[in-house]
Amino acid sequence: GKPDLDHPIPSSFASPRYVYLLDIPPGEYLPLGAGYDFMGARYWTRFHEDEVAAWKIRVRPGQLAFLGENHLQPVGEIDVGKTLGHLLRRLLLIFPPWRRPVIRFDAAAAEPDRSADAEIRELRESVTALGATHWAAIAEERLRELGNPPAPLFRGFLFKRPVLPVKTAYFSYDDILGWERPFRVRGGLEWRAPKDRARIAVSFVPADSGTPLEDYLRDLAAAGAPEDSHIAAKTLLRGQKAYRARYTTYAYPRGTILGSETMVFVTEVVVVPKKDGYYLLHLRVKRKYLARYEPLFERFIRRLGLAAPKKGHSR
Repeated sequence: GKPDLDHPIPSSFASPRYVYLLDIPPGEYLPLGAGYDFMGARYWTRFHEDEVAAWKIRVRPGQLAFLGENHLQPVGEIDVGKTLGHLLRRLLLIFPPWRRPVIRFDAAAAEPDRSADAEIRELRESVTALGATHWAAIAEERLRELGNPPAPLFRGFLFKRPVLPVKTAYFSYDDILGWERPFRVRGGLEWRAPKDRARIAVSFVPADSGTPLEDYLRDLAAAGAPEDSHIAAKTLLRGQKAYRARYTTYAYPRGTILGSETMVFVTEVVVVPKKDGYYLLHLRVKRKYLARYEPLFERFIRRLGLAAPKKGHSR
């Protein structure tokens, strides 16, 4: 049916960029208008019913409904007399007890942006803005469903520009390590930290020419020293199913008495299954530098684009 214009629901809460209606009854909704405050005045516009038909959205119990994102633009010619009148009404506010004026304007309600990128921007802000409510956890769950991509990178001080991901035959990555150019390894690339204190490798193992996933996970759980957990635990990486394990190895340099000089390495492995194989994400670091390089590894792998490589690139 038609919208019930006699029972509008005002917003319950607003963050810097988004408006929230918390715990509203299930049903279908449309925006009737929009307003904002500026220099003590209240600006308000009313939408026409035929303009907001594309904004209709259904709200279901226990779920977040993303109405959309848009920027309203005033329409019509500039009326000099009306503009001066608005300015005078704002200036009169400095003399109390005048009431705050409401200034009406016309604006075009274009179609909402409901793309995945727009919803992800909103969800990131919702996690913070709704942090004291149960809706923050629901927003985090929806982010995981959408892959939970990290925020884009920008460079520059005054004129910021986006940093585009580097694309390879196997995957894409954001160059956030600050190390030298990576080395080619079978199925991927390997980065080496200064003085070789740590190495990060990303490679793809095709299903038809590598160790089967089940066998690799079994061998991975068995790797390492007796004090290791020997578990390849299930986890998620940007909403994708993955497995994770950590193990310790000991190295004894040549020419020294066994045990007199020992280097201890920690290896963190994340396995991401794909339709035609699986990805291996490795961090191998000297144990005394683990606290320095582990957070960098976590940020790096969260920015990887791990689409299964095309046929012919997976060998």
